[in-house]
Amino acid sequence: MGYSIVAMTPIIEHTKFLMSMCYAPINEVDEDVTDNFYKILHAVIKDIPKHDVMSVVGDLNTKVGSDCQYYPDILREHGLDDINKNGTLLLDYALSNDLVIVTTFSTAKQCIHTWTSPGGSTQNQVDHLLVSPKWHRSLLDIRES
Repeated sequence: MGYSIVAMTPIIEHTKFLMSMCYAPINEVDEDVTDNFYKILHAVIKDIPKHDVMSVVGDLNTKVGSDCQYYPDILREHGLDDINKNGTLLLDYALSNDLVIVTTFSTAKQCIHTWTSPGGSTQNQVDHLLVSPKWHRSLLDIRES
């Protein structure tokens, strides 16, 4: 199959928190596999009320880049590298589901890289956190670990 999605909705102090943890298909897989992943992910979040906290987090195997002029409401300048095919799909998904990619909103002085190649010669930002715009300012810090 090449992907997985796990979702849970705890209730904390009368507020629902939808947490969707994902492992998305890699850029090189058949387009039908990637389309199916996003269809299932959309089905998980489609009925969540706007007042609930919604998040999608995980290894989304995407490079969204840092060119935020076309997606100013969902992307900031702290993305890494150039956008790839999966990055375009994630940006379109975030836009159509009213989510922001907060890993590009870093408060650190440098961009967040979430993957380093063996030997350390390449660093990418392929893991992302998406949340509802209403809640993204509630995050105190976003950084690599």
